[in-house]
Amino acid sequence: YLGSLKGIPGNFIVHVGYRLTDGSIVFNGFTPLRLTIANGVQVDASGQRIPTFAQFISWAFQKEGNGNPYQMHFTETVGLATTIVPESQHVGQSADILMVALRRDWGNPFVDIQTQVPLWGTWEKSLIHLEASIPNVTLEKRLKEIRLFENNFNPQPGHYLIYVGYRLENGDIIYNGGEPLRLNVSP
Repeated sequence: YLGSLKGIPGNFIVHVGYRLTDGSIVFNGFTPLRLTIANGVQVDASGQRIPTFAQFISWAFQKEGNGNPYQMHFTETVGLATTIVPESQHVGQSADILMVALRRDWGNPFVDIQTQVPLWGTWEKSLIHLEASIPNVTLEKRLKEIRLFENNFNPQPGHYLIYVGYRLENGDIIYNGGEPLRLNVSP
């Protein structure tokens, strides 16, 4: 492959091989190439985007399973979790874990149910307050399976985009903007 995977975040397992004239296939089955394209977005307090290699794996779960995207009925209990691989220079720093949910009401535009703004980006600190889901966490190389929420999600059906991230003490926010959690809540 020769091309760009820009804008396609995720974890990829690549098998490379070839076919011999006798029809046999030789490939790297036991040692595939593992490629990770970061899905994080970093913005500073003025809204300027900063390149990042942070990775987020976020999912919804119930007894029956988990996934992203995830489908459920609005009366059901659901959990939301994430694994965060922060930027290497952020490891050891103190941060707040954040979660923001945007809901599209079956045909209406997304409405932010926590901060009353349509998307993260430029914000006025005096007007917007992002409350931490988990305050004062010391960032490790890998924060595994952080449970952010487990309850009845919301009595309102719709399509939800759930952004998870962390806020450093300097105000920078790093979040899963390249690959948010998608939750479809049916009536």
